[in-house]
Amino acid sequence: MCQKEFKTKRGNTSTIWRHAKHNHKAEVKEAQSEGSTLQPTLFEDIRKNPDTYAKGSPMKESLDKALITMIAMDLQPLSIVRYSRLIDKKYQLPSRARLTNVLLPSCFEEVQQKFNEDLSHAASFCIITDL
Repeated sequence: MCQKEFKTKRGNTSTIWRHAKHNHKAEVKEAQSEGSTLQPTLFEDIRKNPDTYAKGSPMKESLDKALITMIAMDLQPLSIVRYSRLIDKKYQLPSRARLTNVLLPSCFEEVQQKFNEDLSHAASFCIITDL
């Protein structure tokens, strides 16, 4: 495509998607038609690909972090974990309980720590609220 670069504040892809649909209609249509093959059922997919990343493996941890970041940044519901193998065939999505009790608090603590660190280096700051 055109290789145009986009800057986003929250890291979502809406701007890129709108650009592609408006300026690259033929390419989008072609890509959608190529991907329109019949999707296997969940049972068929699991049976074909029984291997998953081990718990605690660097790849599993990396994908878990990417998932919780996506949920937080794109304001996705936690129910997204109902849909398995969205990212990688070997990636087994964490349970909703793990998201709620482990990954989300860990992400919160990480962001809070970075915020506090940034705040400690600031000469001044301003708080704005909308009532």
